[in-house]
Amino acid sequence: MKKILLFFLFTLLVTAVWGQPNAWINEFHYDNDGADQDEFIEIVIADVGGLTLSDFAVDLYNGNGGVSYGAVTMDNFTVGNTVGDFTIYSYVFSSIQNGAPDGMSLTYQGTLITGQFLSYEGVFDATDGPAIGVTSTDILVSEPGTTPIGHSLQLTGTGTQYSAFTWASPAANTMGAANNDQTLGTVPPDTDPPVWTTSYPYIYSMLDTKGQIAVNMDEPGKVYYILVNDDATAPDAGQVIAGNDYSAVSVLVHDSIDVIADNTEYLQWIEGVGIVPETPYDIYVIAQDDESTPNV
Repeated sequence: MKKILLFFLFTLLVTAVWGQPNAWINEFHYDNDGADQDEFIEIVIADVGGLTLSDFAVDLYNGNGGVSYGAVTMDNFTVGNTVGDFTIYSYVFSSIQNGAPDGMSLTYQGTLITGQFLSYEGVFDATDGPAIGVTSTDILVSEPGTTPIGHSLQLTGTGTQYSAFTWASPAANTMGAANNDQTLGTVPPDTDPPVWTTSYPYIYSMLDTKGQIAVNMDEPGKVYYILVNDDATAPDAGQVIAGNDYSAVSVLVHDSIDVIADNTEYLQWIEGVGIVPETPYDIYVIAQDDESTPNV
């Protein structure tokens, strides 16, 4: 719960911080015995229902110079299997370079997803594109020119995010499905309360007898607030949500704000009968998520 001192005299500015989806490069193929065939990249995305595929893109990187030599947005990928909360997508490229080193990146809304600038057969620094200035992470396995046709490099292990898995040597490809020796776990229930975006909540603008509150948090849900006289006894979370008078304290204003999208600013005027200009008041604010059993 946050407390804001409201004094009807000042105005502040807006800040925003954006989160990243749970998505990663899961499998790819770039070299095989003879002429290269069916070179592809596979991506796993968790909880894709609230996301837009065209916001994701894969860039291919040339390790000689660190430049991007091709990019495809994921609305062009083929949807494969869904395993629990995870959906698998793949795309067959006309050509993926054979390394020593080369690599690829996965981005969301033009920003590199953390840990998703990968390389094979060495490391290099990106000099352009979405990974510019970043050093690649070598997956430490590769496909030699003798790799059988129909094989690929794949993540193995059990988990719900990229860091839980390990890259394995070439094996028969599973394009569009979970990999060999890979178990995609169900995302565990959310038991964490919402987290305020940096600098939120705060008073965005002021008039004589009302102020505009700004809220922004890391998941959808609901924000409750009450306005009381300055230095009144602090309420607990349940009293803020209920909005009733408590412990001999009169609640002057009680209201709520529906937070439809994460990391998005919402504004609402706080006004009520009997608010006196140039008088300090306390605002108590509670963030609650949209789980069936809400976390506060």
